[in-house]
Amino acid sequence: NRTEHYSKRLEQIEDVVGRVIQRTDKAEANGRNVAEVRTAITAAKSAIAAARTAVAAQAGKTYSVTVKNEATLKQNVGETRKALNNDLKAVHNLVKAAHDAVRIAATTLGKISDVDKLEVVTPPPAAAPTPAPAAQ
Repeated sequence: NRTEHYSKRLEQIEDVVGRVIQRTDKAEANGRNVAEVRTAITAAKSAIAAARTAVAAQAGKTYSVTVKNEATLKQNVGETRKALNNDLKAVHNLVKAAHDAVRIAATTLGKISDVDKLEVVTPPPAAAPTPAPAAQ
């Protein structure tokens, strides 16, 4: 089923976005300018959402052949098949656009020097409040 394939592909693409976001957060925590990467991530998320909507819409579609007479049967089936192929191609193009948007986000992040060598900066743990002495 093509829509299942596209759904799985979008899940993979979302996993990549998640890793790009983690690396971006790490770079930002180390003082790097990540504004361009954040813009690319937002564009990628929008492209993924559009593709998800198209996949869901396509999954809900049914194609029926209306046979007017036996002489036009081949033409009727061909028109329905062409409509299905055109719809699947449109969904494919949206999934590809989502993939390309994520690739752009990842390559934009890759332009930040030594992003993979940076350490995750964690704030020191907050001191626990001292309990008040019990009244006697």
